[in-house]
Amino acid sequence: MTEKELRTMTNQMEIRSEDEKTPVIVGYALKFERWSKTMWNFKEKLARGCLDGADMTDTVALINHDYNKVLGRVGANLTLSVDEIGLRFEVTPTDTSYSRDLVANMAAGIINKCSFGFTIDEDGQEWREDGELIERTITKIKKLYDVSIVTDPAYDDTEAVTDLRSYENFVNGNKQKEIELLEIEMNMY
Repeated sequence: MTEKELRTMTNQMEIRSEDEKTPVIVGYALKFERWSKTMWNFKEKLARGCLDGADMTDTVALINHDYNKVLGRVGANLTLSVDEIGLRFEVTPTDTSYSRDLVANMAAGIINKCSFGFTIDEDGQEWREDGELIERTITKIKKLYDVSIVTDPAYDDTEAVTDLRSYENFVNGNKQKEIELLEIEMNMY
């Protein structure tokens, strides 16, 4: 059995509300082809397609990977979708004191990062040495346990923001920026 791993990243997130009362948290729990910070003596990235066939049927949304602070669950109030950028989530948190505290901290810009807990098979990763640093590419995630809103990221590829902009502006603007970055990177090679 493979050991469960946790990865934290900074990503665009947004709090929105359709009825002016119920907050909805939207963001990307992971992005493809972005390097993590150096962790111990290695850094890693997630290959495009690493979520193909991954078990996401019972994934939960948490605060700091704490199973005592559940914000949502797939099939109830958590939606996950994979697109060209990565794994997008949308959760309407339950009306609990810790959810309200989280939303207040997100609105203030204090907590605004994402993470995910997962397992992979041994053949779901590739390692290579780059001088003194080891690089790992995750090619196949077996199971996604959680997406979490956290305070300390492992992936610093983007700046996290929390505000009350419209959902359409967030999705369209974020996707367009990512597409432009990908086009620039592809033209470099």
